[in-house]
Amino acid sequence: MMGNAQLEESRRYLNEEWSGKKKERLYKQTVLNLDLVEAYQQQDADRYNELYDRADRSIKRNKLFGAEKLFLEHQYKQAIDFLEGYRVRTAYDKVIRSYLLGQ
Repeated sequence: MMGNAQLEESRRYLNEEWSGKKKERLYKQTVLNLDLVEAYQQQDADRYNELYDRADRSIKRNKLFGAEKLFLEHQYKQAIDFLEGYRVRTAYDKVIRSYLLGQ
């Protein structure tokens, strides 16, 4: 749902239909991922940076979040240079990389 920009539906699912425990790491990471997507789509650099700074290593290891952070900070050349050299590991990351590069 997040990949299709169905953010409200994603939030509703997390709040109302999530079957696991909401204190578990997976739930917290999923909520943080949704928050990052929303902040990026709203071009809210302050919120994005705040969320990114408090994220754990698994989020920061995903270099695409770092590239989004660079775009929000208007560091376009650095973001593009990074993305052009970034070797993606999954089909999802390939789609996001292409999206960020405008391909």
